[in-house]
Order: sequence, then C-alpha cells, then structure tokens
Amino acid sequence: SEAIQAFQKAVKLLPEADDLHWTAQNDLLVIYGNQGDFQTALTVYPRILKHREEKLRLARLAPVGPERERDISEYLSSIGTLKANQGIVFYNVGNVKSAIPTYEEGVKLIREAYGDQHQVYLDYAPVLLIMYRAIGQTDRALSFGQQLWEATTKGNRTAEAAFVADAIASIYLQLNQNEQALSFSVPGDSLYIVGEKATSVDRASLLLNQGKIYKNLERFDEGLAALKKAAEIMHDLSAEDHDIAKLSLVLIAEIMGKQGR
Repeated sequence: SEAIQAFQKAVKLLPEADDLHWTAQNDLLVIYGNQGDFQTALTVYPRILKHREEKLRLARLAPVGPERERDISEYLSSIGTLKANQGIVFYNVGNVKSAIPTYEEGVKLIREAYGDQHQVYLDYAPVLLIMYRAIGQTDRALSFGQQLWEATTKGNRTAEAAFVADAIASIYLQLNQNEQALSFSVPGDSLYIVGEKATSVDRASLLLNQGKIYKNLERFDEGLAALKKAAEIMHDLSAEDHDIAKLSLVLIAEIMGKQGR
C-alpha cells in the first residue's frame, strides 16, 4: 500500500539516531499487524526491541533521580508491551512455543515498570489466562488467575476483576468443577453490574457461562434467568446473530425441555 511504501521510504532515509526513524518503524509494525502480515511484522520486532533495550541500558546509567526512574519505567513498559504484542503475533502464526514465554516476559516487564495495579498491566496480563487455557495448562491458568483476581479486587478494578472472574469460572466449567466455577461467576457478574459494563458483550458472555454452570448443577430456574438476561443484552445490542445470543437460546430450550415445558 501507499502507506507502507511511505513509511519504508522514511525508514531508509532517516538515520537511526533520529527518533522519527523509530516512529516510522513502529508505524510500519502497526500497519503490518492490522493487515494480518504477521510474518513481516516478526522481522521488524527485533530491530525495535534492540533499539529500546539500548535506550533502557543508557537510562539505567543516568544519575539517580526522578527523571531516571521515569525513563526506566517508560522503557520497561515500552519493551514489555512490544514483547507482549510480539507474543500475540507468534500466537497468530501458530508458534505457541515462542508466543507464551515472549508474552510472559512482556507482562513481567510491564509489572516491573508499573506494579500490578496499573491499567497497562491489567490490559495485558489477563490474556495469559486465555493462552494457558488454550494449550491445556489449566493449573498455570488458575494459579495466575488467582493472582490477578486478588490484584484487581484489591485495586477496585471492577471491569478487569469481572473479566478475570469469568475466565477462572470458564476454566472450572471446562474441568466440570461447577461449584468452584459458580464461586467466581456470581461475584464476577455483580462486578459487571456495579461497573460500567452491565449491558456489555462481556457480561453476556459471563451470563452464558453461568447458565451452563447452573444447568450442570440442575439449578434450572437460575440457569434460565442467567441465559435470558444474556439473550436480552445481546438483543439490546442488536447482536442477535452473535454466538452468545444463539447459544443462550439453545440452552434455554434445552433447560425448558428438561423441565417438561
């Protein structure tokens, strides 16, 4: 595309000592990712990471003071988010062996920069739960999920805590440990209600899982209530064709069948 050609030209013309050279490199990275050209994106990550790691090294050599600490945190976070994004790209091309340790390292650096209450950390860290679950590492997912649950609830991060609760509940549901699943699903839903996502797709997804849990426990009335609310949310969002809406309706029919209606 013309945008790619323009940024490629900028990268060639601008010296590496010029910050605009690296801005152009980063913009190229974003475009490659948006276009799904993951293999090309993977060739750009090492160059940008090497540059920022050198910046971090120099920042650590600076005189002690607020500016030094600010620069170190900034570069740690920058490298961390880059590595996390690189991990996602590895995951998208099927290289799970590289994806998870790369993403883990990125999350670790972000936490080193900001701690476990910062929005950037809470944006990236929960993805590890999905990755661990996808490769069947449920023990790691539950262990890390518990850490995130404690961090998000301690920090009154209602939306993030609700997402984490649903992720943990989903793992327990997969393991057919329904009581444990419910112990996270119910407070997770309460957090969505008091937060700003009471009518969101995220809450509908949680309620769909909650309906499955209640169905497994043969608590059919509660299951119907959860599933009907999930379907109602998707209807209000004009998303009746979404899988959440369709599955909710299917499960409602199944439960009603079991009740002899």
